[in-house]
Amino acid sequence: MFIRGMGSSRPGAEIKTLVDGAPMFMSVWNHPLLDLMAIDSARSIEVFKSPQPQYFGNAFGVINIVPKRKTDEGYTTKTQVAFGSYDTIVAKAEHGGKTSGWNYYMGGGYRTSDGHRDNSDGELDNAYGRLGRQLNDNWDVSLFAMWNDNYANDPGAEGADPDAREGRYETRAVLSTLTLSHDYERFSGEIKGYRSSGEGDWLDQPSDTEGVREDLYNDFLYYGIKVKENVKLGHGAEFLMGLDWDYTEGDYTQEYSDGRSDALAFPRPLQTEPGWIPCILDQRQFTGTQDRYREQ
Repeated sequence: MFIRGMGSSRPGAEIKTLVDGAPMFMSVWNHPLLDLMAIDSARSIEVFKSPQPQYFGNAFGVINIVPKRKTDEGYTTKTQVAFGSYDTIVAKAEHGGKTSGWNYYMGGGYRTSDGHRDNSDGELDNAYGRLGRQLNDNWDVSLFAMWNDNYANDPGAEGADPDAREGRYETRAVLSTLTLSHDYERFSGEIKGYRSSGEGDWLDQPSDTEGVREDLYNDFLYYGIKVKENVKLGHGAEFLMGLDWDYTEGDYTQEYSDGRSDALAFPRPLQTEPGWIPCILDQRQFTGTQDRYREQ
C-alpha cells in the first residue's frame, strides 16, 4: 500500500487506515493490518494523498472505508458464492432497506483457502451493520459496527527448513461509531464518537535462540470524538474546521517455548488535535457503481 512514495516504512506506518473515520491499525507498532480492512462493508474508499488536518489531525496520508448505506426507498439483497482450486471458497451476503425515515444495511463475508502448498492456508471472516435515522430534512444520526476474525499461515520459502517458517498470524477487531450529522445549503458537518479495539498475534515464529519458538500477542484500543464543519463561502471556496480528541492504548506480550516471557503496555494521554484551517479545494471525483476514488 503506497501513496506518493509513502508506505515504504515498516510497513506503511505513514499511512493511517480508517473505517468510517475511526482508526483501524496496530497501535503498538503504528502500522496498518490490511486483514482488518474488511472491504465487504465499503460503499466507497477515500484516499487522502497528503496531510489534511482539517479532516484528520495526525496523519500524512489516509485511506478511509466509507460504510454502505441505503439511500433510496425500498429494500435490496445480494449474495455471492464462488469456489476455486485448493478448496478456495468466497461467500458474502448483504441486505439493506430504507423506509419511514429509517435506513439500515447489514452483511458479512467469508473467505478461506488451503493454499497451493502445505501450511499456506488462511481465512477471513467479517460482519457489519449500520442503522440510520433521518431526524428531519437536515439532520440524521447513525450507528455503525463491524467485527472481523482472520488468520494466515506461512509456508516458508519453498525447499527451506520447515523450522524457518514464520508461523501463523491472527487478527481480530471490533469497531463501532455513532455519528450525528447535518447538511444545509452552506453548512455541513458531523460529530462522531468511536471505539476500535483488536488484536494482531504472531504465533509460532522462530526466535533469535535456535530451537526456541516465539508467540507475540499485540492488543490495541482507540476511542475518541471527532468534530468536522464545512462552510461554503461561494466561488468554489470552502472553510473547513475540525477538532479531534483521541485516546490510544496498546500492549504486547512475548512468550517463548523455553518458558521466558516479556511484556510492554503503553496508554497514551488524551490528545486534542484541532485543525481550524481555511482553504480552497480543487476536488476531482471518479465514481463507480459502488466504489469511489476520491482525490484531495
